[in-house]
Amino acid sequence: MNNKKMLDFQTIAVDFDGTLCYSKWPELGQPNLALIEYLQEWKRNGNKLILWTCRAGEALSESCRMVPGTES
Repeated sequence: MNNKKMLDFQTIAVDFDGTLCYSKWPELGQPNLALIEYLQEWKRNGNKLILWTCRAGEALSESCRMVPGTES
């Protein structure tokens, strides 16, 4: 089995508040579109993204809707 092929990607965790979104808890601000677009391209190249946030419940669902390709 070729383990190199299975691990040929990178993983990054990206914080939501203040990084992916210009906001202060508990409000949602404007999305950081340049960063979101960059990370979506990075993901299309086979890499993995983790949405790092302390949000829960409806606040988490709202943040996931703001960043396409994430799910709560």
